[in-house]
Amino acid sequence: MSATASDIMEPTAIPNTGEVNNSNSALTENIRQPHQPALHPVAIVNSHYEPRPTSHLTINVNAKMNRNVHPLAAKSVQQPPQGKSQMVPANNPLHFFVPKYNDLICIHMYNHGFIGGLYSDVSLQVNHPAFHQFYRFHAINIARSPTIRNLLTNSTSKEITLNLNDTNITSEGLGICFAHMYASSLHWINPINVKSVFAAAYHLGLTDICAFTIGILKNDISINTVIYYIKFFQHYKEYTKPIEDLCYVFLIRKLPRLLQSFKSNPNNHLHVGQNVCILKSGIGYCHNSGYHELLNNYAKLPFSWIKRILESKNLDVTTNIRYKLAKDLIWKRKELEITANNEFVYMSFGTSHYQNITIVEKPRDPQKESRRVLFKVGGLNRK
Repeated sequence: MSATASDIMEPTAIPNTGEVNNSNSALTENIRQPHQPALHPVAIVNSHYEPRPTSHLTINVNAKMNRNVHPLAAKSVQQPPQGKSQMVPANNPLHFFVPKYNDLICIHMYNHGFIGGLYSDVSLQVNHPAFHQFYRFHAINIARSPTIRNLLTNSTSKEITLNLNDTNITSEGLGICFAHMYASSLHWINPINVKSVFAAAYHLGLTDICAFTIGILKNDISINTVIYYIKFFQHYKEYTKPIEDLCYVFLIRKLPRLLQSFKSNPNNHLHVGQNVCILKSGIGYCHNSGYHELLNNYAKLPFSWIKRILESKNLDVTTNIRYKLAKDLIWKRKELEITANNEFVYMSFGTSHYQNITIVEKPRDPQKESRRVLFKVGGLNRK
């Protein structure tokens, strides 16, 4: 038997705004009291972003989607082409779209559970430096988060408190993670809120959201974002290394090529000028704009990253230009007052390694500023 539109469409849930709707008293249970803050802030993306429809769904493009209703509930009956019969052919019994049973459950849980708060059995107070919010949830749903499940296990009260101090978390990002525990909310993640969603998912222990957002962030590494991501992911332990490895490859291989920072001189004769370097294998010059743009980007890196890049064999430059780059970079960091420590570059001689550059950082001692300091540098044995 074919389903009809009325059979598969869930009623639009009443958002938890605190206003009583007398026409649907069943959804007024989660209405906030005067002394309580807002219960369910809008946990959706900004108004310029439209959710991507799943390929196997038919979306009614003539009706504007209610953002408080899960996209699965916005599906409608597929309309036949113009001029075709409205009758269902005998050989095509699935002319009408019939959602899967699991989809119907998700629609119901999202609309009436997350949005309406119907029959909620636990109250969650979220404390964050930028916001404080109160939610009414269902323990069986939010227990998907190991962090919240631990709070529920160790509390005898139906009111629990979640303290979050990560400033990368926003109300929107947290709301998307809460919604995901009722029905998938991955379609609401976009380049604007992805970092906030990742931070919230990390602290809630929602590994599927973390994996999804990491996939987005990996594709976003560029000259404008690489420094930010290096500093951003230092706070997120097990997710640090995959992003750091990608950033390392970008900085040491892709960025110099992109900027043409070490462009070769086609003339094989000695010519030393303002931006010219004498290379081990011949003569070359540092492209003015590309070389200095590379310096500006490298200078913003943490010292450990500078040392890692300049001492690496993967930096495809010869010894002399590596030494010049290291000296210019240390001078640039002093000029920009990025570091409070003394940084030095040493070149070792008599080794078979072409990457015979060592970068050293020493704490600054005002009492020794006027005295000459000597360092003993051992032999290099880098891989």
